[in-house]
Amino acid sequence: MSASVFASPRTSSEPMAFTIQEFIRGTAFAWIIFVLGAELAYAVDAATPVPGLVYESFNGLTGEALFWSRVGNSFLFIAPFSFVLACVLAPLGLGVGNGLRRTDNVYVHSAMFLILGAGIGLAWWVLCRFLWVDPMRPFAIGVAIAVALALPTGWNITARIALRRDARRRSLVDAGSIGFVR
Repeated sequence: MSASVFASPRTSSEPMAFTIQEFIRGTAFAWIIFVLGAELAYAVDAATPVPGLVYESFNGLTGEALFWSRVGNSFLFIAPFSFVLACVLAPLGLGVGNGLRRTDNVYVHSAMFLILGAGIGLAWWVLCRFLWVDPMRPFAIGVAIAVALALPTGWNITARIALRRDARRRSLVDAGSIGFVR
């Protein structure tokens, strides 16, 4: 097989370059991680009493049904809304990724995506004031934390997959050039 079959976008001058497919995969991983984190934040928020409101006891079946219906309904809102936001905000991540193509230090990449996620999380947290959501509620804080952690985690998973794939391909090409692969 020729080496062109195993072409990688990463070169010595751009060690962390990526394909559009890898970018979409990273965005998808970050979105999934965010949705799970936001759902966890909503579940904590749903179980947290609000001063001044009367809640049913969560000891009975009615309380559990109320809790799980709130969490399930939140998924129907969080997943599609955050998917649209992920698509709208993806160019920010693409810009960060393109700006870091020449930097091979994974800590720099993780830090930059953490900063981007924290910025988006902070914007959400500030927006909560205008949405009549108490920014100190577990949901508001949890969503901000979820987005801050989802971006670097999604990047990290995708980068590891891509770099591992490159190493595997390189070893196959090297082994083939000295006659070990048929």
